[in-house]
This record gives sequence, structure tokens and C-alpha cells, in this order.
Amino acid sequence: MVTRRNEKDFHMKLGASIFACLFAILLFYLYFDAKYKRDKQVLIEIHEIKESVLEIREIIVEQQDEIEDLKEKYELITVPEPIQYKPVDIFCLAKNIYHEAGIESDYGKLAVAQVTLNRVRTGRWGKTICDVVMARHQFSWANQHSIRWQHPRGPLWQKSKEMANRILKRGLELKNFQHALYYHADYVNPNWASKRYIIDKIDTHIFYTKAL
Repeated sequence: MVTRRNEKDFHMKLGASIFACLFAILLFYLYFDAKYKRDKQVLIEIHEIKESVLEIREIIVEQQDEIEDLKEKYELITVPEPIQYKPVDIFCLAKNIYHEAGIESDYGKLAVAQVTLNRVRTGRWGKTICDVVMARHQFSWANQHSIRWQHPRGPLWQKSKEMANRILKRGLELKNFQHALYYHADYVNPNWASKRYIIDKIDTHIFYTKAL
């Protein structure tokens, strides 16, 4: 015979069992829901990483194609009698590369450096690299006397110093640029520039043998 007390205990145990089952189901749902969301987020992040890698690969391929085109068009040569220089001249050349072509390609930096060295050879703007770089009204950045001897920082400056060292120590020059003495940015049209004397355009600079 089932007493009221036994019936009450039975219902309490049944209720507790049902509550425990529902709680377990809730925990199970929350766990797998969180796991699903984590997995989904991971998949999204993996997809984004893949897209970034593909974009980087495309950029590298494009840059490599540009470099190959430049290599076909311009030939690096080593001059038999490189410019004589002192340590301070390396600094001056690096500064000119940094301010004039810091964001340009290696060929753009080399072309700007070569104009600087060609001017040293003529003697018209000075006898040393620093004389030429600091010559009055020649390179626009050097007209700001307050920044002439400042030491920049960052990767662009490091790259400019590296290029200046390589150019001077190895005597590197661009073939067909031995007579380049002038250049200007492609977004300006100075009155001294004439198409008759254009050598070529590298990056954003147009190079000339003579000025009007």
C-alpha cells in the first residue's frame, strides 16, 4: 500500500530527475552552441587569413613582375672609377635618397642617387656628394636648413642608408643613365624641362640629360 509520504517522495525524486535531465540538456546545448560558434569563428578567421595570404601573394607577384620588367629595361653596371667619398658623404647620399625617393622602388632610389653622383662628376654643383646635395635651390628638401643634418628613423631610412652604401661601395649605376643630371616628379611641369632631353621615367620621376 502506497502511503501519502511515499507518494510525495516519489514525486520529489521524479521532479529532481526531470530537473537534472533538463539541466543536463541545457548544459549540453550551451556547450555545443558555444563550440559551434567558436568553430564558426575559427573558420571565418581561417578564411580571412587565406584571403590575406592570397592578396599578399598577388602583391608579391605584381612586384616581382615589375622588378623583372625593370631588369629587362635597365641594366646595372659597375663603373670602373667610382666616386671618391667620405663617411659623411654616405649620410648625405642616404638623406637625398630618403627625401627624394624614400617610397620609390630600388631602381627609383638608384636613379636619384645616380643624378647626385653625375653632378659630382661635372663639378658644376660641388666637388663632393654633400656639396651637391646641399647646393642651393637644387633638391627641395635641402632648402629646409633645419632638417639637413637630422637623422631620420624607420624602415625607409634604413633602406635609404643601405642603398647609399651599396651604390658607393660597389660603384653601382644604371646603364644609359650616365648623363642624367635632372629630374622632376611626374605631377609637376617645370619650365626648364624639355621632352627633347628626356631619358626615361622611373616610378614617379622623369629624368633628363639637360635643362632649358
